[in-house]
Amino acid sequence: MELTLHNLPAWQRQFLDARRSVTPRPMLDVAAHLLFYLSEPATLHVLALEHLLVRLHADRADLGFSSSQAETYTPQAEFRVSRDIPSVQQVSFPNRDPGVQIVWNSPQGVSLNVRCDPVVRNLRPFMQGVLGTQSKLAHRLEHHSEVFGMLCLDQIVSPRQWHNAESQYVDQFLGEVLSPLLFASHRLQVQQAVDIPSLTPAEKQILSLFELGLTSKEIAQRLHKSPNTVDNQLSGLRHKLGLRNRVELLRVWEALKERSETNMDSQR
Repeated sequence: MELTLHNLPAWQRQFLDARRSVTPRPMLDVAAHLLFYLSEPATLHVLALEHLLVRLHADRADLGFSSSQAETYTPQAEFRVSRDIPSVQQVSFPNRDPGVQIVWNSPQGVSLNVRCDPVVRNLRPFMQGVLGTQSKLAHRLEHHSEVFGMLCLDQIVSPRQWHNAESQYVDQFLGEVLSPLLFASHRLQVQQAVDIPSLTPAEKQILSLFELGLTSKEIAQRLHKSPNTVDNQLSGLRHKLGLRNRVELLRVWEALKERSETNMDSQR
């Protein structure tokens, strides 16, 4: 079931029902709690981070949305056990550094000892000296084979070796619960922020052709434009709607049309 603003309760029930036979009950209870905040992303992020911090006895937990190709990576939400612990929220990390890329490229969690792991040697002065990070457990956020962010758990007071069971728990929690919910929450945000009337006739026309599965070249031929112009228009639409790729653009366009049609039916 594709999530829209109109079928949110049914989607929430389906989300839990699909996991009852495979997800441990305590984790399922956390999922049920997080589902209440699907349309409140800031609260959803903090509650999820708090759960992982308490479950793994970490000192700081953070998450952010980006990709391996971006120039910088910036955590956008965090939870700390104490205000005395330095904040990483809105701190920009050099995303192309090997110490960050290792997380993007690993399907499992990456455990790093900041004091001695050579892969973080360039980041060590800042991570250890400014942020106080002694060891880190980092996982990429992924849904339907699309990597869209990163989640980190930090130990501040002293280094620790993260156990396999701890990393496996985070992997399962992200795969079965948090990544799908973050993805769905972002979708709801876009639907709440943008409506069909805010799109120009030209934008609606190009989206309608894009929905048919036409390539940029084929769309360009129909509209008597260059393929580069079509690519630029589609890229501009992604930025306008706050989307990461064309797959999301298609899904949101379909959801916006459905919402518009529903509103028209209710007004008749």
